Amino acid sequence: MLDLNGNPATSYDPVQKVWSGCSLHSLYNEELTVGQIIFRQLQRQPQRIFQISHTDNTRLTRFQMLQNAAKIGCYLRDQGFKKETDLVGLMARNSTHVGALAYGCLFNGTPFHAVNPNLEHKTIASLYKITRPRILCCDTTDYEKVKDIGASLGALIITVNGKLPGVLSVADLLQNPLPDDYEPAQFQRGVDRTMAILCSSGTTGTPKAVTLSNSRKLFEMHSTKSPGTFMANSHVAMLANCPKTSAQKLRSIKHLLFAGGHCLVATLKKMQSFLHGSGILRNAYGLTEVGTMVSYNYDTQSKPTSVGRLMANIRVKIVDSSGELQGPKGLGEILCHNGQPWSGYVGNPQATAEMRDSAGWYHTGDVGYFDEDHHLHIVERKKDMLKYLGMMYYPHEVEEVIGQMPDVAEVCVFGIFRETEGDAAAASVVLRSGSKLDPKHVEQYVRKNVSVQFKHLHGGVQFVPQLAKSANGKVNRQAVKAAYLRDATQS
Repeated sequence: MLDLNGNPATSYDPVQKVWSGCSLHSLYNEELTVGQIIFRQLQRQPQRIFQISHTDNTRLTRFQMLQNAAKIGCYLRDQGFKKETDLVGLMARNSTHVGALAYGCLFNGTPFHAVNPNLEHKTIASLYKITRPRILCCDTTDYEKVKDIGASLGALIITVNGKLPGVLSVADLLQNPLPDDYEPAQFQRGVDRTMAILCSSGTTGTPKAVTLSNSRKLFEMHSTKSPGTFMANSHVAMLANCPKTSAQKLRSIKHLLFAGGHCLVATLKKMQSFLHGSGILRNAYGLTEVGTMVSYNYDTQSKPTSVGRLMANIRVKIVDSSGELQGPKGLGEILCHNGQPWSGYVGNPQATAEMRDSAGWYHTGDVGYFDEDHHLHIVERKKDMLKYLGMMYYPHEVEEVIGQMPDVAEVCVFGIFRETEGDAAAASVVLRSGSKLDPKHVEQYVRKNVSVQFKHLHGGVQFVPQLAKSANGKVNRQAVKAAYLRDATQS
C-alpha cells in the first residue's frame, strides 16, 4: 500500500517505539509451493517471451521455459529427490539454463543451495560440506574447481552451460521426454517447506547457509509492470561515470533500483539525469535471512541518503548499545520482524539464535535511524567487513597472509572506498629492523598467496614506524586508515 506521494505507507507507535509497514494478506493458498505458482503462471500466454540471455544470445518463451524446467523437475523426481534434505547445489553464472534448473527444483519441492562460483575453493567446500547436496551443478569452466568437492560428498556433477567428455549436462537432461500428465509436487502446508538455501553476505565471517521458505511474501512485497532493472550500488557509479552512457541509450528504463550499499549524492544526481522523462532512480534495503526487501525508497531525489520506508508486513525497531529503544532520529542497531517462519542457518543453531531472537526479531548488525517522515537511514555496520566488486571479505584475512612475511612486524588492513569498486584493500605495515622490503613486494606476495583478486591490495601499501592503538593495546583500524589517507593526500 502506498501513500498519496507513491511511497510505502509506514506508521510509528510512539509507545512501543516500533515502525510498521502496512498489513497485507496472502493471495495464495498456504498448501501451495512457489513452484506450483510458477508452474501455473508459465502456462499462461505460452508464446510470450519469458527470458532473454545476453550471455548466450538466446530467447525462451514461457512454454519453452516450462518444458525445460518440468524436464529437470521430472529428472529429480525419478532420482528419488523427495526429502527437504535432498538438495541440489547450484554454482553457476548467468546462462540460458540456470533459470530452468532453479524452477525445476521448485517444481519438485527440492531446495537448491546457490553459491557464488567466484568464492574461494575452501569457502565453497565448507558451504557444501554443511548442506551436502546430492547433485552439484556448475559451469564447464568451474568443473575442475568443484570436482574434488563432488567426490568428497559423493555428489553427481552436472554442467550447466556446455558439455564435457563423460560428464552429464543440463542439455542431456533436456533430451528426455516429458510425460503428458506431469504436475509439480504437492505438499501439506507447502508454505513451511524450505524452498532454497542462499549464502549470507558474510558480514559476520564465513558465509552461512540461509534457509528460505516457500512464503509467497517473496512475490507479494513488491511488483511492477513498468520496464526497469536492478543493480548493485557500485554498478550505478560505473554506469553514471561511463562516457558512453546517455539518456537515449537508457530511454526504456522507467525504474532503476539499486541496493547493497550507498552511492554518493552527486552520482545519484548524475544517474538520474540519464533516466528519460519519468524515469526514477530507487534504492532498497534487505537481508538474505528475511528473504525480501525490508524498505524501499521510491524516489531518491527527495531523500537520496535514505533506503526508504518499510515494505508491507515488516516491523522495525532501533535499539542502542545499552538496549534502549530509540524514537525518531535515535541511532542504534536495526532490528526487523517479518512475521514469517524461518528455519535458520543450516547446521548452525548458535548463529541462528544470534541472528533471530525468540520473539522473531532479526538482529541485522546495521546501525541506522528513522527520520521524522518514517524513512530509514543506514549509517554503518556494527562489525568490520569490506566489500570489493560485490565480494565480501574481512581485513584480518589479508592481514594473516601479510603477517607470514618474515620482514613484517605488524600490519593493519582497511578499505579505501572507491565509488565504482567498493572497499579496495590497503595496508599499513610496520617492518622489522633492518628490512629492505619494498611496498611492491607486499602487493606481489598477496597476489601470489591469495587466489581471489577482490582480496588483493588494490588500495596500496604504506610502511609506517608504528600503528595507532587504543588504550587497551588493540590496533585502532580507523585511526590507522585516517593516517594513511592523510599521508596519501600530503604526498
